[in-house]
Amino acid sequence: MIFNGPHSFLSEASMADRPTDRGPQTSVIDILVIDDDLLVAQSLQRLLKKRGYRVETASNADIGIQKAIQLTPSVV
Repeated sequence: MIFNGPHSFLSEASMADRPTDRGPQTSVIDILVIDDDLLVAQSLQRLLKKRGYRVETASNADIGIQKAIQLTPSVV
């Protein structure tokens, strides 16, 4: 389980559904990580990118909302 804050997490089951597990696909899941701790945000970004996701980060809620509207990620 990946935990990021009191109410957000990705279970190992959802991680198993990552795009690279199912062979060639045309769509990639976009994830927006919002965390004011730069080290946490960068660590999650590296981990998720290694697993085949496209990841953007935001350092606070205001920036996160702007990026969510602009990028329309699959997961925040």
